[in-house]
Amino acid sequence: MKKNIILSLCILVCFMLPGCGQPSPSDAVQTWFDAIESGNLEKANSVTIAKAQMLNAIAIEANQSGDKMPKMTIEREEIKGDKATVYYSEKGGSKHTITLEKVDGAWKVAPSKD
Repeated sequence: MKKNIILSLCILVCFMLPGCGQPSPSDAVQTWFDAIESGNLEKANSVTIAKAQMLNAIAIEANQSGDKMPKMTIEREEIKGDKATVYYSEKGGSKHTITLEKVDGAWKVAPSKD
């Protein structure tokens, strides 16, 4: 009985903390990288805003035709309200960013027009 009460309290506290158990922007970017690399369009689209999902098919096709994505390392993220920026580096040292938007409580890759 005591274990059940402690477990219930832990679950309750987790739900009360903002973002507890929610994937971070970095998690969404890592999921996107992995999906593009493995050719999983459905998974890539699940973490991409709707108006940019066509780019996923293009990225997967390019990756499968020999223009492989370099290995990526996520370095950090910045969150400002419903927008986020994830900073990452490619194997070889070049550094880049990916922008994200929070849509219905989930972080989605939202490529900028830059």
